[in-house]
Amino acid sequence: MNSTNFLKEKLNSISKYFPEIEIRYEFRENISTHIIEIRPLELFRNNTEYIDAEIKLEQDFSSIFPMEEILFVSEDSLTQIKSPTLKLGNRFFNYNLSFINPVFLANPFDNKRGLNENNYSLAA
Repeated sequence: MNSTNFLKEKLNSISKYFPEIEIRYEFRENISTHIIEIRPLELFRNNTEYIDAEIKLEQDFSSIFPMEEILFVSEDSLTQIKSPTLKLGNRFFNYNLSFINPVFLANPFDNKRGLNENNYSLAA
C-alpha cells in the first residue's frame, strides 16, 4: 500500500469516528508532504480524543513511510489546501436532489400566478 492510500484509509476511519469533523487532504509531491486540513478549529485544538487519534496516525505513518512528511493544519493555518484529492465530512456530501418536485422551485413572482395570489394547496 502506498502512503496516499494509507492516509485515505486512516482518514476515512477518523471521519467515521468523529462525525462532526471535516477533512481535506492533498499531497504535494514537490515537497513530499501530505497536508491534512481539519475543521472545525475547536476540534483540532481541544478534543483530546481527536488529538490522540492524530498523534497515533502520525506515529504509524512515520514508521511506515519515514521519507515522507505529514502535516496537519487547521482552517486558520498559513498553509492552505489548494487541490484536495479527498474531502470528508457532512459539508462535502453530495446530496441527490433529483426527487424534489419542480413545483417547489417555482418563482413566487412568476407573472402566471400573480403577485397577490395565495396558493394554499400545500396547507394541511
